[in-house]
Amino acid sequence: MDWLRRPLLLAGSLFLVTLALYWRTGEFAFLNYDDDVYVTQNPSVRGGLTWKGLGWAFTTGHAANWHPLTWISHQLDVELFGLDAGAHHRTSAVLHALGASLCFLALAALTGANGRSALVAASFALHPLRVESVAWVAERKDLLAACCAFACLWLYAGYARGGGRARYLACLATFALGLLAKPMLVTLPFVLVLLDVWPLRRLGLFSKPAPGSPVPSPSLAPTHPGEDPLRRVSYGVLREKLPFFLLACVSAVVTLLVQRAGGAFGSADSIGLEARLANAFRAGGIYVWKTFVPAGLCAYHPHPALSEPPRGPWTAGAWAGLALILLGSALAVGLRRRAPYALVGWLWFVGMLVPVSGLVQVGLQGWAERYTYLPSVGLGIALVWGASELVERAHARAAGLAASLLLLAALAFGSHGQIGVWRDSRTLFEHALGADESAVAHVNLGRALEESGDVAGAGENYARALELRPSLSGVRVNLARVRRAQGRTDEARGELERSLADDPDLGQAHAELGLLLSSLGQDAEAIVHMRRAVELEPGDPALQNILAWVLATSRTQARPEEALAIAQRLCELTRYAQAGFLESLAAALARLGRFDEAVEHQARALEKVPAAHRARLAEVLELYRSRKPFLKSP
Repeated sequence: MDWLRRPLLLAGSLFLVTLALYWRTGEFAFLNYDDDVYVTQNPSVRGGLTWKGLGWAFTTGHAANWHPLTWISHQLDVELFGLDAGAHHRTSAVLHALGASLCFLALAALTGANGRSALVAASFALHPLRVESVAWVAERKDLLAACCAFACLWLYAGYARGGGRARYLACLATFALGLLAKPMLVTLPFVLVLLDVWPLRRLGLFSKPAPGSPVPSPSLAPTHPGEDPLRRVSYGVLREKLPFFLLACVSAVVTLLVQRAGGAFGSADSIGLEARLANAFRAGGIYVWKTFVPAGLCAYHPHPALSEPPRGPWTAGAWAGLALILLGSALAVGLRRRAPYALVGWLWFVGMLVPVSGLVQVGLQGWAERYTYLPSVGLGIALVWGASELVERAHARAAGLAASLLLLAALAFGSHGQIGVWRDSRTLFEHALGADESAVAHVNLGRALEESGDVAGAGENYARALELRPSLSGVRVNLARVRRAQGRTDEARGELERSLADDPDLGQAHAELGLLLSSLGQDAEAIVHMRRAVELEPGDPALQNILAWVLATSRTQARPEEALAIAQRLCELTRYAQAGFLESLAAALARLGRFDEAVEHQARALEKVPAAHRARLAEVLELYRSRKPFLKSP
């Protein structure tokens, strides 16, 4: 087993195996579930890596988060690969493989146990619970944060054993970068303290410092004559963490402010503290259970408090989760002297789950597989080290190695099947509805069906979503759009009026009502609603485009010059102009008699749309070629 003594060879092998498992995601599409927010419909990302884009990345609270490194990563992908979904997916696969390798190197440097560290890192890399973070482009933040976190731990191992201000500052810098990728990393300073307990044994809680573990750098630890050396070590170890905790506090405050400003806490208004606490225990129990039995995984798991009919907070799952968390905690504490890795690993797992536990509810989900990405390593440490000790006591190392390889093969097989679920939006949400029905899954499946031209199927899913969650005013807009496409204008108008009664400031509802009125020939009233939509949501280019379209194609209220100005501005937002923007630009140009330019832009739009919509655009293109403007609302 000489290969176990060669960490770089192990790290490289792990990288290649992980990359091979996820490489087929390069054939996958972007999803309509946050990929549009992060990439495909985001002008600041679609513009690639520019100085303006970099400034935006550091100043925006878009998507109710402040994570500039994540935005820069997406911008860099667009700069290099354009909007090739496969290339974006492959970048995520590479980052996950890199994170797995860094995880191994960090654990090996911290513990000196290459075999055990490799098993923890490999189970982390190949487990089906990781698929959501890797196969979903919008979760790039998980992968970036993990790479930074593991690099930080690797550097910390060198600092803790060898000292040196340069190593300390490098460790602090990687932590800061991780916070810029995902604020969930605020718990990493606590992990560093846990590692000081074991395996570094710098605090002397359960044993004296390990041989060769130096006193922290003199500049970081106080010295007083007659002071107990162990106490001085402990004081310095804790003192050196202060900059880490300071960065974590700043990141937490900024994140809370940005999320509050972005309305991310809106869902918590209907979820009481007791329900959030009960669900936190339920989710924690689920994460432990799914580690052993990774079945029933899907893109979205609704919060129990938001189900129809509503369930009480203390469900059987909540009690079971509470019992499991208490049992695990009691076992870890009981083994703290004989097996300190159990307590350290368990606290790593539980502690890193706290920011995503739902105690501060963000979104509508009850739990999510992506939340286990970094916490799972702690649980892996406890399980692998414990199992390894049992194997060594039984003198069954060969059997243990065989069992480990079988386990990894089973995890890879499970992940291979789960990866296929994320191929495209329709596949993903059809699977989600089979695993755990929710309004969110129906809405996203409806959007996927609508984009493919299945208007009837989209309407059925939107209607079912409203049965599950009648308060979803935005979904009524989607249903109204479908009803308009089906020619059921009275139903469409009824849905929009109800949506605006629930939320008078819903820009999407005003825009869709404007389109509906325009199709009925009521252009003056339509444009009033369009302008109101843009006023309510000035940062939404889609609403501006709808206004431009109506101004360009209206028979009685045409403003082609204004439409042209809006459409040109939208197309200049990014080097990859969207098909809808090009359609409006072509319509405005045709209305102004500039048919050659209209043909050029309409042809570009035709190249960008799905097959289901090409017939309509091709028909309009022929109008422009025959030097006739398009005077019919879509």
